Amino acid sequence: MIHVKALPLQFHNKERQILLFSMIGLIVVCALVYVYFLNVTILNVIARKHTEQRISQVSVHINKLELSYMNLSKAVTPLLAESLGFQNTKGGVMFANLADHNRGFAKLGE
Repeated sequence: MIHVKALPLQFHNKERQILLFSMIGLIVVCALVYVYFLNVTILNVIARKHTEQRISQVSVHINKLELSYMNLSKAVTPLLAESLGFQNTKGGVMFANLADHNRGFAKLGE
C-alpha cells in the first residue's frame, strides 16, 4: 500500500493576506453579478407583463376597428359611390374621377 503524505500549504502573512483579499474580492464580484442578473430578470418580467397588457389593448382596439370597417363597408352601395364621383365601368369596377372634385394630390412646387 502506498502512503501519501499531505503537505500543508505554508503561506507567509503577506501571501495569506493577498489570498484572503482575493477570495473576498471574488465573492463580492460574484454577489454583484448575481444581483445584477436578478435585477435584469425582474425588469424583464415586468416589461413582459406590460407588453402583454399593451398587446391586449391594441388587440381590442383592432377588433373595434374591424367591426367599424365591416359596418361601414355594408353601407357602401353603388348609389353612394356614384354620389361620391365614382363611375361604373364595363367590368362592374367603379373608379373616381378625382379631377372633377379636386381630390387629387397636387404636384410639388405648384
